[in-house]
Amino acid sequence: MKIGDIDVTNSILNLEYDVNVLQQLLNHVIQNNPGLKFPSPADIVAFQENAVKILDKKYPNMGIKKQ
Repeated sequence: MKIGDIDVTNSILNLEYDVNVLQQLLNHVIQNNPGLKFPSPADIVAFQENAVKILDKKYPNMGIKKQ
């Protein structure tokens, strides 16, 4: 099934896979680096804004905006 330029089924499966790998990677890094400095709230906001820009560039016809 497609919505605009997005193949929804394939996108969901790819995203589920990517998120799972990233969760495992992050958990491993946290468990093996107890003194790790975590990102600030401002850093997280910057990451979110950057993600929106990347998605908007990838799917320019979708009108993606941060909510």
